[in-house]
Amino acid sequence: MAKELSNKKRLVVIMGLPRSGKNWTALLVSAVLGVGPDNILGTDSIRQEMIQSGEIPYELRYAPESMGQVYERMMQKAKDMLASGLDVIVHATFTREENRLRMCRLAKELEARFYVIYINCGESIIRQRTMEGIPLAGVDSNGSDLPSVCYPADDSEAGWEVYEAIKKAFVPVKNPNLTIDGSLYSLEIMKELNSYFNGERMPALF
Repeated sequence: MAKELSNKKRLVVIMGLPRSGKNWTALLVSAVLGVGPDNILGTDSIRQEMIQSGEIPYELRYAPESMGQVYERMMQKAKDMLASGLDVIVHATFTREENRLRMCRLAKELEARFYVIYINCGESIIRQRTMEGIPLAGVDSNGSDLPSVCYPADDSEAGWEVYEAIKKAFVPVKNPNLTIDGSLYSLEIMKELNSYFNGERMPALF
């Protein structure tokens, strides 16, 4: 059974409110799993790609229709990557439960192990980040077996108004495998993630 699990691809879904620390956590997860940044999909970068290609207008980038298009694109990319045998790390607010369920169904369809990580962060920290952005950060392994990680840039542009709107619509997350404190950038988070994935917990069920 252990060998069977180790051979299965993984779909890791990281969710939480804007500016809670999802991008950073995705980088830590990729380091723990031993995969590169190309295995990470996020709505912020996909939204920017679709704006640059003219698929969605900049002024309507957070409109429901545009958000739906972004999630559709992310879902298709995740499906293609999983079908190619790759581990996939997805990070987004996942405000609506339906989008979470679709990820769960995708994992079942492609026989991938399914993990859900919820990022919790205090509003004072989030407000500061909406004004100042998230500073460059990193984790030094300090001689442990874990790799060092650097957070090179903050590609989120969500302001306080976006945060409040999404918070109002956000459906509480049921049964996440793990809840992370998004205010921390530390080796301890990475150790917790490492223990979590090596423990091979069962997938969360929504």
